[in-house]
Amino acid sequence: AGSREAGGKPQAEPREELDRICQPQGGEPLEVAGKCREVAAEEAESREPPEEFQGEAILAYDSQRYSFLEALCQVLGEPPGTDLSQLHKSKLGLDIVACFKRRPEQVSALGPRGNPWNRRYISCAQKQPEDWARFVGLY
Repeated sequence: AGSREAGGKPQAEPREELDRICQPQGGEPLEVAGKCREVAAEEAESREPPEEFQGEAILAYDSQRYSFLEALCQVLGEPPGTDLSQLHKSKLGLDIVACFKRRPEQVSALGPRGNPWNRRYISCAQKQPEDWARFVGLY
C-alpha cells in the first residue's frame, strides 16, 4: 500500500521500507534485525534540519487582509471568532472527554485522526470546495 511519486512510480511507505531493509536475511538471528532497526532509527534522527531552521517564528501580518483564522473556522465548521486553542473546552470537546472517561476502550475521538475537527479539515476539500479554496489561498 505504498504511495506514488510524481511519474507514477510506486514508493514504499517509510515504515514498510524500514521493515524491508531490516528483515533478517537467511539464518540471521532476530537480534541482527533489531540492531538494524536501531541503526536506521538513529540515522533518521540525525537528519534533523540545521539549528537555524528549528526556531519558532511568530510574524505579524494584516489579519483583515489575510483572515486566516476566519477561513480556518469555516473549514473546521466552527463559528467565526472561535478561540481555536480552546476547542477542547467547547461543548463538543467536553462531550468527547466525558465519553472517553466513561468508555476509554471504545472512544477513538481523542486521537489526532479521530477528533471531529481533524475529520472536518480532511474532508473539507470534497464537502466544501469553496471554503477549502479560500483557506488554501490564504495559507
